[in-house]
Amino acid sequence: MKKYYDLLAQTRLFQGIEEQEIGAMLECLQFSCEKFEKGETVYRMEEQIQEQKERQKEPTRLSDEAKKVFLVLSDRPREAEEIMQLVSVAPNGIFSALTELELAGLIFKRGSGYYKKCIW
Repeated sequence: MKKYYDLLAQTRLFQGIEEQEIGAMLECLQFSCEKFEKGETVYRMEEQIQEQKERQKEPTRLSDEAKKVFLVLSDRPREAEEIMQLVSVAPNGIFSALTELELAGLIFKRGSGYYKKCIW
């Protein structure tokens, strides 16, 4: 990460900030460095991703259990046990459905056992 400090120091966000402070800021901002294949499309967080929006409207390629779970989730995190109470699906089916929804990019896990819809 330190190899990028000189480059970052030239940007508006980090202008005039010392190297050790840049490290602390990057940690706070949850900086990560990722490599992408040539020609791969990379989206910025604030860009609207139409494909994700369409998937959320009509998640048709999901199992019945995953569809039931998806319908009770919102942008408010819900604990797995709360989801079990709201949906008539066996406990092992709940976790299978949650995994399926995570892999589809429709929900994400927050903290230990809390799930919410991805809002694009």
